[in-house]
Amino acid sequence: MNKILLMNRKKFIQLCASTAAGMYLPSFIKPVKKKVLILGGTNFVGPYIIKEAVAKDWDVTIFNRGITNPQLFPELKK
Repeated sequence: MNKILLMNRKKFIQLCASTAAGMYLPSFIKPVKKKVLILGGTNFVGPYIIKEAVAKDWDVTIFNRGITNPQLFPELKK
């Protein structure tokens, strides 16, 4: 049989309380801003990856040669 069906009332309430407490735990933890280094990033799929990372509010750094589309993303660290 299912283990939940075999539980007594006390264990069931403990399980529900611990599950409910776990749902709110992440709200107390400050999220860490992700950092990403993009190698290249100014040609082919790079601009799309950079736009998506910026939209997700990640800390983006671009490392490229400055030959292809160097004017892209002037607001980002290079």
